[in-house]
Amino acid sequence: MAASADVGEQDGQGTASVADGGGTENLQPAALQDQTATTPRPWGLHFPDIWINISRGDGSAEVAEKLQEERKDAVAELAVRYFACTTASSSAGPQHEEPPVDEEVRLSTEDILVDPLEGGISNLLYKATNNKGGAAGKNAESSHANSCTAHTAVLIRLFGDSKTKKAMSVCERTTENQICYDLFAKADIGAGVLATFANGRIERFFTGSRALEPTEMLVGEISVQIAKKQAEFHQVAFDVSSRPAKNEASTKTTPKSEIWSKLHDWVEKARHAAASPKAQNRLDVEELSAELAFWETWFAKIDEENNDAASEQEKEKITTITPRTSSEKRLSDYNTARRFWSEVVFCHQDLLGGNVLVDEQNKTASTTTSADTTNTKEMKINKNSMRLIDFEYACWNHRGHDIANHFNAIPESMLIVANKFDPDEFFPSREHVKKYVASYLQELFKIKHGISKDETAEQAAVENAQPQMDSSSTSAVVEVLTSDSGLDALLEYCPLAELYWILWAVILSATSDVGFDYQNYAEMRWNAGYKKYKKEVLARRENLLEAAGSSNSKRPKSTFCAFGGGSCARAK
Repeated sequence: MAASADVGEQDGQGTASVADGGGTENLQPAALQDQTATTPRPWGLHFPDIWINISRGDGSAEVAEKLQEERKDAVAELAVRYFACTTASSSAGPQHEEPPVDEEVRLSTEDILVDPLEGGISNLLYKATNNKGGAAGKNAESSHANSCTAHTAVLIRLFGDSKTKKAMSVCERTTENQICYDLFAKADIGAGVLATFANGRIERFFTGSRALEPTEMLVGEISVQIAKKQAEFHQVAFDVSSRPAKNEASTKTTPKSEIWSKLHDWVEKARHAAASPKAQNRLDVEELSAELAFWETWFAKIDEENNDAASEQEKEKITTITPRTSSEKRLSDYNTARRFWSEVVFCHQDLLGGNVLVDEQNKTASTTTSADTTNTKEMKINKNSMRLIDFEYACWNHRGHDIANHFNAIPESMLIVANKFDPDEFFPSREHVKKYVASYLQELFKIKHGISKDETAEQAAVENAQPQMDSSSTSAVVEVLTSDSGLDALLEYCPLAELYWILWAVILSATSDVGFDYQNYAEMRWNAGYKKYKKEVLARRENLLEAAGSSNSKRPKSTFCAFGGGSCARAK
């Protein structure tokens, strides 16, 4: 999923449109031109004069086919220029200069095979293959991270927003490119960045790989491996990201969630988008804004509760409080889990099957949609054979949001298979969620602490959890977080994750030229997804409070209820 290029990716010379006749136009304020012309790009290669038209025209098949052929020609021209360069991108000179060309590798568009790829609903993807060979062919096995001659095939990604509406982009492309570059260069995550151009990026193409099918996300053993890969990403990406979000109130680097500022920005953009005739908006953006405020207050109470609990414990010298009843334990587990799931890590934000590459030879024996299926005869998929890709929405966020977003992505992805959006049928079962969380936690503790399940939870508890989990072993930690209360705390992020994509779709309904029905998509996820998830969260919350025998006047201080008790269950 994607949108338009940020102005920081444009060069001061302006941008020429390859697919629409090569005319030039200035795409940014004059004050930014000199600044962005010298913006350092560690991948070096940048083609600022190439803008490839992504429009699909008036919707007719004939026009769409014609534009597709023109687009393929433009992609081939870009590939010719990319493959013709011979030096490492880091030594290609000033960013706005044409890279040097190897005279022995004179290519034409006839030497380039362009294949459109199916995938996201906001990017256009193409595989470009150099069929001539030459220096590019001789160096095809090179592992040089920045060599433009190291690949006979590359993936060319066209960002999806309108050329004239970059200010409404849901992605900050300069940041995205830097994240993609860092993750690959420092941790071999993703596809990296080989080059950039005015409205897109050239990435590695992994020959022999395929994306997971939607149904495979519901296969039990594959889901376990995705969970492990997500835990690995949360820890490794946290360590290698070059853009730590610092809490200015602290002297140490303390990541702070970026999700709220992003969503508030999206609400403003959605207001503008809804006024566009192109959007034909049928959702009330002010209602979406009110829902965002609802969840912001809901989750803000976690920090408030944590701080209050920490102060009380310090005053009273309390280190561990053992619940006396099953209801108290349920509530204690819930509060402990909320603190854990609220921790901020570097999140993928779009972890669906299409963004997980595996060996093409690994096919599951069953395409059943059962969340508990383990009938994967001869399946060799494991986390080490998986590669996560596409980080356009990656940011610092609560780990619970990223995991819940993955669960939401399953019924959304099943649209491709079942031609319907049905969370009742395709949202993973409780047992599936429990297995996923257990696998995630075991892998997280293994990576972060290198300890076995029998060692102390004090070692295994994530550093920022306050207070630390009062358990004698990591097994007990897993038990708490996979309990009904622990899973309830995690699934509270499902409505917020759904709201994220609803706002996203409202914006793109007015700004994208890709030709997808974003408005229908937004309505679908609002009516069948968001409302269902919110209703379930509120029902579980009310059930928890009733089980704990909690009226406002009798509720223990250590419990939590958004909006001061009870009102959360009455919210619309």
